[in-house]
Amino acid sequence: MAQTVSVIFNPDTPSTRFQVVSIDQQNGDSAPAPIFTSPIRGNVTSWLACNGYKWLQGSQPEQWVKA
Repeated sequence: MAQTVSVIFNPDTPSTRFQVVSIDQQNGDSAPAPIFTSPIRGNVTSWLACNGYKWLQGSQPEQWVKA
């Protein structure tokens, strides 16, 4: 089963500005806990690529999938 994640931008929290969250997870009304966070966008892209995720081009918000 493929895992799909989304990259969320939160300008209010500089230390965790970019957050990777699972969108496959069903938590009711609660927000999913971030899988990875970083203040630097490039760190998020590197982490996703190094962990086998592939970018779903044109997705909004930005989504990545791992088979």
